[in-house]
Amino acid sequence: MTKDVWIKVSGLQFTGDNESPEPVEIITAGTYTEKNGKHYLRYEEILPDESGSTINTVVIEPDSVDILKKGSANTSMFFHRDQKTFSIYHTPFGNLVLGLDTQNIHIDTTGDAIAVQVKYALELNSQFVADCHISITVSEKTSGAFQL
Repeated sequence: MTKDVWIKVSGLQFTGDNESPEPVEIITAGTYTEKNGKHYLRYEEILPDESGSTINTVVIEPDSVDILKKGSANTSMFFHRDQKTFSIYHTPFGNLVLGLDTQNIHIDTTGDAIAVQVKYALELNSQFVADCHISITVSEKTSGAFQL
């Protein structure tokens, strides 16, 4: 796969106002590298409330997906198959303790694409919020055409 890629990330966004989670999908240009059997993605995410942007790094291994966010919101989210992990999500509005209880990770790689599915239970400040799903799709940029 080439270095320049299209990245599509879809999942759920929780507002914290006891409202139902909203589906969220971003499609953006990013970079891809592979080193020592790990796949690395890097892309910038503009926050919807115009409070800034976040640089995201995604590290994909056979049994784990790590998402590192740096910028207006900072966190390290670790999805490890059949494990529960914890991290602090630093936002402009305060800090949240995330609990990520990963039930399943499915990774499909081909020569020019990667598809990742992560199913997990989300906790915020030790309270169960929802069963969640993240989907990450990566494809080569070819002739500037968007193909996901």
